[in-house]
Order: sequence, then C-alpha cells, then structure tokens
Amino acid sequence: MATIATFGETMLRISPWDTAERVVHARQYRVEPGGSESNVAIALAALGHHAYHITRLPADELGDLVVAHLRSYGVDVNRVARGGERIGSYWTETGLGTRASTVLYDRAGSSFATWAAAELDWRGALADVSWLHVSGITPAVSETAADLQKRGLNAVGTHVSVSMDLNYRSTLWRNVEDGRTAHVREVMSAYCERCDVLLGNESDFGDSLGITPGESSNPAERYRGVAEEVFSRFARVRTVAVSLRQSHSATDNGWSGLLFMRTTSGMDTFQGPTFRLDSIADRVGAGDAFAAGVLHGLLSFPEAAQQVVDFAVSLGALKHSVRGDMAAFPEAAVWHALQTEGAGRIQR
Repeated sequence: MATIATFGETMLRISPWDTAERVVHARQYRVEPGGSESNVAIALAALGHHAYHITRLPADELGDLVVAHLRSYGVDVNRVARGGERIGSYWTETGLGTRASTVLYDRAGSSFATWAAAELDWRGALADVSWLHVSGITPAVSETAADLQKRGLNAVGTHVSVSMDLNYRSTLWRNVEDGRTAHVREVMSAYCERCDVLLGNESDFGDSLGITPGESSNPAERYRGVAEEVFSRFARVRTVAVSLRQSHSATDNGWSGLLFMRTTSGMDTFQGPTFRLDSIADRVGAGDAFAAGVLHGLLSFPEAAQQVVDFAVSLGALKHSVRGDMAAFPEAAVWHALQTEGAGRIQR
C-alpha cells in the first residue's frame, strides 16, 4: 500500500446531541474531531494505506484529544506540529426533511491559521511520501495557510502525485483578506497547476475555477465539458472526479459520481452507480469519503477506472450511514455495499 500525506486543519466539530434540534436551541452537544483532509487520511488508513496527517494543533488538552483521535484510526501523527493559541472549531446542524444541514465556522486565529511558513519543513514532511492530498479549504482559512499550502506544492518532487479536492467554502473565503471571485479563481488555478488529480462536487468547479457544467440531463454529458476545460487549462492534471448528489430532502438523496481520465487521444469517461439514500444519518464528510475512494482506487487498481469510480461512490454512500465526519470502512465492506446495491441486509 502507498504512503500518503494529507495537509489541512483538523478541528473540533460541535453538533446538537439530538439531530432533530438546532444549534440555537440545543443544550447538549456532541464534540468530535473533524476536517476534510484528516477525514481522507482516516479513510485511507482504514483501507490499509500508511497515511500521515500534516497539521498544527495547540499544545493543550484539546490538541491532545485530536491527536489521540487520529492515532486511534491508524493515522500517523508524527508530522502533527504543536503550537499556537487555540483549536479551530465548527458547529453543524444535521438536516432533517425540509431543513437543510448548516455549518458555522470558528477558525480565525487558530493554531493552523497562524502557522508560519518558516515553522514547517516541507521537504522533511514529504521525504518518504508518494502522494500528497490537499484541499481548497486551506487557502480560504487565512493568507498564512494559503502561503503554507503553496510552499508545500512547490516542494513536491517528481515522484509525488498530488490530489486536490476543490471544496469551495463561500463563508470562509469571505473571511480572508480578499474574497472576490476573481481572487479565488486566481489562487485556486495556481494550485491546480501542481495537481495530478482534481476532485469536486457539482458546484465546486464553477465556484473555484469558473468552469460550469452544460445543460444536458445526462450527468456524463453535463460534466464532460468541465473535464475537457480542466485538461486544457492544467497540463499536469490526469484525472478529474466529480461527486454527484441529487437532494430530494435533507435525509433523502441520490448519490453517484463520475471519473474522467486523460488519454493520449483525448479523454475517457466512467460513471458510477446511483445509490438512493433515504435515511441519511450524516452527510458531512461524504465528499471526503468519495475522494479517499478515488485515491485508493487509483493506487490499488489503476488500470480499472470503472472500478475506481464504483468504489468511490460506494464508500461515499456508506459515509451517509454513520454520524461524524469519518468513513473508516475496510475495503471488503465497500465492495459489499456495491454488490448489494446498498440493500443493508444483515451480515451473519
């Protein structure tokens, strides 16, 4: 299995203990670590990879809590830095029926957001790594974090593959020095120049890069132009993955995905299965599970692109069945869900 590093902020997620309650009304809360990039690391560790997570946490009990959490899921924490004044957090409401899920961030001035570039030796952090995964969330956290990620991508050697989940977060971009659309797209395009794999949901490519899908009712046709534009603009990108969600209500969704592979003669398209998710426990982290599934597939069965997207969609579907950010499932469970079309029959 591969040695993979993920880079980004891991925080405390705070949500009402009863999912039927709103943050403003609740009096009991569930507190657990979470964060897009560490979610990917946890999923990959569960799938058998050696996954490092590179982040910065305060040297206090809350930082210790997060480190212990990551370690408990098999993530290598030897490259977690300690320092700064506070841990970042985010408050979530899990949607129910007609009430949509919501997220409120409290990340300004966190240990990660104030991590000075001089404090991280990127070459040492990536010394024995064959894959680096980052996201579009980090540059929206702070100008300092944006510069740190840029330095990391510039330090990547030719032997290291790079993936980025675009993960556009409008509320975070408004908090940085310049949240204008043109600025966001300029920053994100510069990152894409360094990437081999780009991932995102239906709206990420438009929000982050200004590349919008077509009007076709066929998902593969609708996003074909998006992939073609990505391949045209970013010479290093070889794979584009898109997670697809159709929301009937907050707890009833359709879920699928697409994979576009650059070829010598153009591009190949692969569409995953569609899961009907009619009893969602928690959708936060589903995109991270999809991303981890794509990376696992590209690393484990790179010649079977259809299996890559099938696996990624299945892992993302499974994530909807558990509370919290993480999708820590072994490979056999992911294939089982795919083979049974998510029927959920008891395994004896």
